[in-house]
Amino acid sequence: MEHSFTDCAVPGVILAMAWWKWPLLALGGLVVLAVLAVKYHRRAVRKHLIRYMRENHPEIEIVSEHSNHLMIRTSSGAAGQMNLHNLFSQIAETKAKTPEDERAIFKTMIAGLIENLERAARPMSVESDGDFLLPRLVNGGTLAQLMANAKIANQPLAGTGLSVVYVRDSDNAVSYLAESALEELRLDVPALHERALVNLRKKSSATFAREVLGSKSLALLKLGDTFDAARLLLVPEQLQDGDVLAAVIPDRDTLALAPPPADGDWSGLTKLSRVTSGPALLNRPLRVTRNGFELMG
Repeated sequence: MEHSFTDCAVPGVILAMAWWKWPLLALGGLVVLAVLAVKYHRRAVRKHLIRYMRENHPEIEIVSEHSNHLMIRTSSGAAGQMNLHNLFSQIAETKAKTPEDERAIFKTMIAGLIENLERAARPMSVESDGDFLLPRLVNGGTLAQLMANAKIANQPLAGTGLSVVYVRDSDNAVSYLAESALEELRLDVPALHERALVNLRKKSSATFAREVLGSKSLALLKLGDTFDAARLLLVPEQLQDGDVLAAVIPDRDTLALAPPPADGDWSGLTKLSRVTSGPALLNRPLRVTRNGFELMG
């Protein structure tokens, strides 16, 4: 690019007026290259995973391949969606450098998948599964994808445009709860929701929201357990009448809390809500009080 700029005959007045555009163009080019590099790397990881599964787990059929998930079917006929976002993150975080490193991560991931498939084949009970029930937040697009595979237990989260769904957690994977599991658990959705919140509180600080009140900075929660955005559900109960916080949940693995903008300008938080580290969840900030949520921006 430097050679092009040097040799290009451009009137000096134009250069004088537009010099500031070159850094922006260069930055834009770097961003495009970074995005392409990530896509190329993830495609390679996905291909390696598919090869590993075909060589080591022929009982799991890969029905179709997508950028962030695989549609699979087992030898028993059970079908499902295998999400790959955690795999991409884990490989990036552990800096897997050799095929052996990758295969070790694949082995752990498939073990979790098989564990979930085996669990799904047996009836659930509060005694064996109750302590592992947790909530997740999903947007309309994700809920539609989940519903295409099974009728998932869910309820809308007022004021957000999102829905709460429920999972049975385990060390290596989670499985979404279908409505049919409610009868096995002998719970309705409200009771399931309360049980899931009890479990989420055990994994969370009892004061993480209150600690932000009165501060002038933004607090970022990224505990890495895949339930960071879901902790939004615990914020209202940590507030008192008159307390207000701003919340941003751009993706499943991010919850940012801050005092609401003193000048009423939510544009900065709106921009922050569009910076994601995974599939987008909500691209607008929320005003949170003890009474609930309100979309802003």
